[in-house]
Amino acid sequence: MKRLDELYDNFVRRINLIFKETIDPFLGGGSVYGPTEIELINTEFCYTFIHSALEGYVESICDIYYRVMKDLFDKNKILNNCMASLLLLYDEKNIEKYESNDDFIRDAIEKRFTILNRNISRNHGVSKKYLITMLPYVGLNLPEDRLINSIEAIAITRGDFAHNLKVKIIKTSEDAFDACNDVLDFAKILYDDAYRGYNLYKKLSVQGKINS
Repeated sequence: MKRLDELYDNFVRRINLIFKETIDPFLGGGSVYGPTEIELINTEFCYTFIHSALEGYVESICDIYYRVMKDLFDKNKILNNCMASLLLLYDEKNIEKYESNDDFIRDAIEKRFTILNRNISRNHGVSKKYLITMLPYVGLNLPEDRLINSIEAIAITRGDFAHNLKVKIIKTSEDAFDACNDVLDFAKILYDDAYRGYNLYKKLSVQGKINS
């Protein structure tokens, strides 16, 4: 999946660039008097930028994963985890209007994707309440509690800085360094999860000798 590879590689480069341009100069040089004002400002910038980068990454990976898994389903008619997740969230009751089960499934998937697409376009964050409106729709897992807690902290810090111009809980460059590593861990987990699902159902198509 070239688009998924490019998305992940670009995300990693962006996080590393944010790290280098904001907090890297301040790491390991702590003062007995605590962080300087310029360090705190750069730390706030780091949190704001990695939050924005992760938000765009999650939105994009959900959209890309849906499209490649939908293409697999259209070709081999094997219900994959992404399509199953969409169908499980479907509540259509007027089934008699469909001439075939294929029509019903196709329409159900398209309608649920409309909702997913709306959730992506209206998304404004990366905290758990936003992630659950996107990842489960395409069969991708939420991160473990440790990463969820870290991402929630990033969202709170970014929100304080963006809306109040004053962070309620002071974060240092060391904190931001840990946050950068956590968003990279989360991105890799999503990347691996998407690839695992894609490769599994692509392999099933070959084993079953189903031609597109």
